[in-house]
Parts: sequence; structure tokens; C-alpha cells
Amino acid sequence: MQPAETEPQPYVRDFAAWVEGALRNDDRAALTRWKETAPHAVRAHPTDEHFLPLPFAFGAAGPKPRVERLDLGVDSGVLAMDAYAFWPR
Repeated sequence: MQPAETEPQPYVRDFAAWVEGALRNDDRAALTRWKETAPHAVRAHPTDEHFLPLPFAFGAAGPKPRVERLDLGVDSGVLAMDAYAFWPR
């Protein structure tokens, strides 16, 4: 079954933009405190298990890694399918 085609909810866009900004700015402190610092964090990720691999992978890439965002769309208006690739500099 294909996901419904709907516009992304504003909170989804806000959270995704925050994540991308934190990664590109190498803001590890904000990523560590993502539930307190990201807009709509708990609504976007009610449980941690789908978000936590991201900062771990980011940290494994070393200091100030090159960040590439792969925009895979938003399913049903609420499920951002963004993926990231990190390369050491």
C-alpha cells in the first residue's frame, strides 16, 4: 500500500530543519539534548529508538564531518524519511 499524498505537517518540517541545522553546524550539545532543544521533538519522536542512531552515526564520523542529507520525502504528512550520510574531513 502506498502512503497517502499529503503536505508535510508544519511540525515535521520544523523538526527536520532543526536536525539538519544541528548537524551542519556540528552542534553536538543540541543533538545530545534534542528533546529539550528541538522544536516539536517529542511529537516528532515520541520514543527515542528511531532518532538515537542519528547522533551516534554523526559522532562516529569524527569532528566536523561533511553532512549530506538525502530527502526521501514525508509519508502521510507526518513521517519524514530523511536520511543522512557523514564523511570525515
